[in-house]
Amino acid sequence: MAPIMETLGRDDDLVAVLRGQLHIEALLARVLTSKYPDSAELLDYVGFFDKIRLARRANLITGEMRTALQALGNLRNSFAHLPVKDRITEEDEADFLASLPPTVRDAAKDFIVRGREAHPRTATGQQTRTAIGLLYIFITTDSPGAIDARVRAEAADPQ
Repeated sequence: MAPIMETLGRDDDLVAVLRGQLHIEALLARVLTSKYPDSAELLDYVGFFDKIRLARRANLITGEMRTALQALGNLRNSFAHLPVKDRITEEDEADFLASLPPTVRDAAKDFIVRGREAHPRTATGQQTRTAIGLLYIFITTDSPGAIDARVRAEAADPQ
């Protein structure tokens, strides 16, 4: 299992969403810097949503991925800016999962189904944590726009 998946699986909802978003933001910065080497310093002053826009304009992520990452940013903001919130609600999870590209959503569901076989009491939020980890893995693959065999294999074997 990928380290990001293990980390997010151990975290509570609040920490998983914040940590996942921060890891993905750092990854976007690395991807943008690899395409535009002189941009590293400037990217320190660019927020998450602007990094998403830049990555999309540079064709480094698909439109579907942009939508999913924006939904992750909105989910993160709901934890960071609203009155005390420490859990992913069923509504949060449904909204976030609906934003995902179908291949990521299906992989997250497959991962959870296999996990439920071992742990029948999978809590609300687990599918969101899994999907955040898969988004990270998705961005690191060589084929933007589709989850490749490595991600499918990770989703098929949650242990």
